Amino acid sequence: MGSYELDAQGKELLVDGQHSVASRSVMVTVLDKDVLEQLRQQVDAGPLAYLMILWIEQSTNEKRLGILAFDPVTSQTRVGVAGLDKAQQSAVSDYLQRQAQSE
Repeated sequence: MGSYELDAQGKELLVDGQHSVASRSVMVTVLDKDVLEQLRQQVDAGPLAYLMILWIEQSTNEKRLGILAFDPVTSQTRVGVAGLDKAQQSAVSDYLQRQAQSE
């Protein structure tokens, strides 16, 4: 993780980055024993920077994004998009792209 600066073309450059973050996605369509075990394996798989649960609420005329983020270091939970860092924003963007492709 690090901070970003803009280059001459306006692209973000990573500055002072010391760690990398890998996103591990799990699709949940039903919450059964198999899915719970798969989620447990992901949590136990190694260092966990944060856990995000993303979903789409669908009504007859709109779709709304739901976000719940948990920071295992501080034990704080956040709801919504306010204050997401670059890695979290990237995870949300990837999720929305996968949702758009599956339609």
